Amino acid sequence: MNKEQFLAALRARLTGLPREDLERTLQYYREMIDDRIEEGMSEQAAVADVGDPDELAAAILQRPVRQPTYRTDQGTKERKSMSGGKKAALIVCAALLIIAGISLIVGSLSLRKESRMHEYTFANAGIRALELECGAAEVKLLPAGDGICRVRCVESATQKYKVWKNEETLHVERTGRWSFFSVTRKENYVHVYLPEREYESLWVKSSSGGVSVPEDFCFRTAIISASSGGVGFAAEVTDELNIRSSSGGVAVSGASPDDLFISVSSGGVALSGVTSGKVDLRSSSGGMRLDDIRCAELNATCSSGAIRLSDVIADGAMTLECTSGAIRLEDCDAAELHIQCTSGSVSGHLLTPKTWSASSTSGSVRVPQSSSGGGICNVHTTSGSIRFD
Repeated sequence: MNKEQFLAALRARLTGLPREDLERTLQYYREMIDDRIEEGMSEQAAVADVGDPDELAAAILQRPVRQPTYRTDQGTKERKSMSGGKKAALIVCAALLIIAGISLIVGSLSLRKESRMHEYTFANAGIRALELECGAAEVKLLPAGDGICRVRCVESATQKYKVWKNEETLHVERTGRWSFFSVTRKENYVHVYLPEREYESLWVKSSSGGVSVPEDFCFRTAIISASSGGVGFAAEVTDELNIRSSSGGVAVSGASPDDLFISVSSGGVALSGVTSGKVDLRSSSGGMRLDDIRCAELNATCSSGAIRLSDVIADGAMTLECTSGAIRLEDCDAAELHIQCTSGSVSGHLLTPKTWSASSTSGSVRVPQSSSGGGICNVHTTSGSIRFD
């Protein structure tokens, strides 16, 4: 789902809001998505990271309208007055904050003037592997049109990089110590220009900043770890793709690894056009969206957030577990389906008949009649309904 589709879906679900509140809410989420894109996330990952329109709309519509506090005196409403002591304390605090802010801005501008883009060049490098430990920087891989490997990065008094080649491996390592006055994320980047399409391995570690790998490349293995920042991955992978993000969405498209593993602590997961052997997805807080997926086995676990699947087919078992959030499958199938939901409804349409086992502790159940020969489907939800066409 792209940004405009997300905003349209959210608008349709918030028709009960006053027009001014509706526009203010949409603008808030529009800016939130734009901020994530500026931080290096793809549009799909940014939308997934913001959340599911159904859940957001439900939360927004349940918020009480805040009223100012008044005191009545013989039928006249007056705002509570603030004591002189409190006013003086607030004025002093505000003055101190202004002075501190000016000091920080002056220090930040002083150091930013020292920031420079540095370029490291490796002609006829014969690079087959990449190891990038880039700290709080946006990391991007880009094709080199002139056939020369280049690394461009922003360095300052507090942030420098060591860039070197060891045999067939290109290394980028951040040195120096981070400070509050370090360059901002928009200015802080490591861009690696690669002349070839195929490489053996990619290893990236980023403490704060997005990671972007376009479709121009192919790796045998790719391992990415991001503490804070989104990951957008569109390159081909043949053996293993492993992505971990502590805070930030992950979007993968077009990859065909034997094994795909994604773990996100806080942020959404979006997959599209992926063909794989085993797919293992885990999210502690954030929804999952899967489109056009072919795999041997699929396991998806989401603690908080909806799981949405469209045109997802597994040759073997498909296991979906969601603690808080709905599960929806459209035109999906597997030899075995095991779906467990604690708080949320389960619905969808499967491509082949199944032998059904469906139960809900507090909700209605409607599934097709069981039919042998098409595999099994076990569905259970504690709180919510079950609906399959």
